[in-house]
Amino acid sequence: MNNFSLEEEQTESNYSRKLNLSFTDTAIDKVASVLGGYVPFNPPKSPKPIARPQQLALPFSSASTDNNQFDQSEELIEESIETTSESVLDGNSPSSYFERDEQGFLVSVTPDYKGKNKKLQQQRFSLLYVWAYNFICGEAVPTKEHLNQAARINGVYDKNYSKHLTDVANRFFIKSDGTFKLNPGGRSEVNKILIEMQDADLSGLEY
Repeated sequence: MNNFSLEEEQTESNYSRKLNLSFTDTAIDKVASVLGGYVPFNPPKSPKPIARPQQLALPFSSASTDNNQFDQSEELIEESIETTSESVLDGNSPSSYFERDEQGFLVSVTPDYKGKNKKLQQQRFSLLYVWAYNFICGEAVPTKEHLNQAARINGVYDKNYSKHLTDVANRFFIKSDGTFKLNPGGRSEVNKILIEMQDADLSGLEY
């Protein structure tokens, strides 16, 4: 569209009018010769750009933040449990419970493992022996027969010991080429035993 305007002003002696007209490109050619001398041409104004508010980057949702905090809390809890467990083990040196003899076997310094029956005493001995041997000797217990002989030396062996040892080994030992090391469950179990062994009010079955 083509826009034309005619402004008229009135004074004490004069009177003017304001006229606005719009024509298409086809019609403007027909009226331009008539109105050209009277109506000034105002070129169409280009539309002003619409100012749009800038979209700000949104922060992470609270749900995402909460999830991150939850994950971090879980990590802290796991680290706390692991640290507590390690502190108990670190505070209980294997040399406080066993001494190595000339033949390479460990001899118990505190023979009460706080087991309520002979089976538990034997199983706890096996766990503590493997734990202490791994630390003191710096290697895995070499064979099952080594454990049987160690049980004889420490006075906990009987006809049922080998059976109880197999049960403990299946649950708490890493068995590799006939050798024995504690698995994570075994370390946790040793930790529980050491806590009870520090309790002077507890006592196990005499054998």
